[in-house]
Amino acid sequence: MYKLRALLQFTIHLKKKHVTTDSAVTIADGIAVKIPGDKTVELINKYADDVVTVSDAEISEAILLLLERTKQVVEPAGATPLAAVLNNKVDVKGKKIACVLSGGNIDVSFIHRIIELGLVTRERKLKFKTTLLDIREVWNIFHTFLPRQTQIS
Repeated sequence: MYKLRALLQFTIHLKKKHVTTDSAVTIADGIAVKIPGDKTVELINKYADDVVTVSDAEISEAILLLLERTKQVVEPAGATPLAAVLNNKVDVKGKKIACVLSGGNIDVSFIHRIIELGLVTRERKLKFKTTLLDIREVWNIFHTFLPRQTQIS
């Protein structure tokens, strides 16, 4: 689905068509537009070289990187340029580039979910569920596979 959507957006950009979508579900609610305005489409067609998409996981990874390395809180829509660069969605090799990072409009109660998704995406955290028999021997065997620092909830 993700690759199909990106291909569709790229094709539309090349043909300079104005399109709409029935849904726009993403953590980047600032750019989740079902029907882009005429002025927006005109500016994209005039100034943009390409149109790419990034996943919520890629956006979360970019937000986590910004939080950890620069101590910046950037809203999901504002982190999409960095997400595109980090995930090689645009060719930046040998070029001088700038990613415009914008907005701090991020719900504090939502940040923990973005951080968790970023940690999982960067393979720094693993989440899984399992069902075990309520037998001590089964628990002991399972426990031998877990690192000492594992939190069990």
